[in-house]
Amino acid sequence: MGADGPHQRPRPRLLANAALPHLEATGGRLILIGSVAGLKNSPANLYSATKWAVTGMAENLRMYATSRQPAGVDLNTLTIRPVGQPV
Repeated sequence: MGADGPHQRPRPRLLANAALPHLEATGGRLILIGSVAGLKNSPANLYSATKWAVTGMAENLRMYATSRQPAGVDLNTLTIRPVGQPV
């Protein structure tokens, strides 16, 4: 496979690419799982970097989904935080 093979693409992107046509047809909702680690980065933390990427991808997909006519796909990111932290 080339540089754009399946092993080079983030899994949430593969899911979104496969799901969006079906969700557009039915007016469905796509929910990506993020983390508070993706909102507040910490040094040398690969987990934070991957969750930051999910947050950015969700923002991009939301702009794409809402620019289409007729708009009918809801896209949300569920942001997980550690248990015991104040909301």
